[in-house]
Amino acid sequence: MKPRAQSMLTALTILAIGACVAMIGCARSDTIRIEGSAPSAAKVAGTPAAEDSGTGAPEVNVVSLLRADPHVREKKELRACSPEDGGTYPVEASYAALTGKESTDLVVNVSTCTDGVGVGSYVYRAVGSRYVNVFADEQPPVWAQASGRQLEVTRQDYGASDPVDQPSGETVTTYEWNDGMFEKIGSTSTDYGK
Repeated sequence: MKPRAQSMLTALTILAIGACVAMIGCARSDTIRIEGSAPSAAKVAGTPAAEDSGTGAPEVNVVSLLRADPHVREKKELRACSPEDGGTYPVEASYAALTGKESTDLVVNVSTCTDGVGVGSYVYRAVGSRYVNVFADEQPPVWAQASGRQLEVTRQDYGASDPVDQPSGETVTTYEWNDGMFEKIGSTSTDYGK
């Protein structure tokens, strides 16, 4: 490859990585940004959890929730990133209706501060005035999201010589809530054809 073409490819790769990190997002201080359509009066800060009378969604400080959860092994990433970015946490959460009719479940993703690689994905179900962990995947790189009433977990696939910014493909595994647990219902792999 010619040096000029290689420079352009490198610049585009850096730009793409920056865009991905920006989309992952973080939040300020002890709270995180809640994505998607959250219940109208739901809060992400404050403990202890208290039921919101309008929606039934408990209040929650997601970082504290993750730190207190014995099922979360990836606690080393639960720290504020550099002061230059305002001390944000590499955590993103969104409300979803995966385990019931109400949009009170939390889908939480934790990534690294440095490169935005997903290191842990979790689903918390609202039970009374607290959240209970009902799903965890801590095999990086991983990212979870709700798709309707299904949970989709995306994992980048790497060959032995693939650099971190150039995976060979991805696998999306789909889960559905059934009999009090998430059940795998399908998986789709995409080869990027490098």
